[in-house]
Amino acid sequence: MKPFLSLLLFLSVVSCQNNKKTAESAGKSTAQENVIILEPMLMNSLDRARIVRLYLPENYVESTSSYPVIYAHDGQNLFDDTTSYIGEWGLDESLNQLATETGFEAIVVGIDNGQELRVDELTPWENSEYGGGEGAEYMDFVVTQLKPHIDSTYRTLKDRDN
Repeated sequence: MKPFLSLLLFLSVVSCQNNKKTAESAGKSTAQENVIILEPMLMNSLDRARIVRLYLPENYVESTSSYPVIYAHDGQNLFDDTTSYIGEWGLDESLNQLATETGFEAIVVGIDNGQELRVDELTPWENSEYGGGEGAEYMDFVVTQLKPHIDSTYRTLKDRDN
């Protein structure tokens, strides 16, 4: 668990550094070449679709390795200024740098949020003021649809630790 926390701290620091984008990049994609957007996936339990963004290690195509997978919410903010609410988080640049400096590589699956439905989908209990209550259905999508799709399509380490 300690290496994972160190990774999160490193990514937070580098992400903040990468988030210093200028107005010059407005309208121009800042996503790295190893980020792809999958076809929108229907969330069966919620009867709505969601865009999923995928970061693959830079050498994924040439490699035969399998990789740990990180699932992240607010996928539209992870990699690209043009889709981000207030500036991309620079996760793709951070992971490319981390791979170069330490050899650590992972696949990141970024699930776009539901905008006005974000609180509903990410909150397990309904709140009379803020909404919510669809968290179980959202997690059902992640566990029974998205993860099996990613595991069957990409070279992932499928065990619980990865």
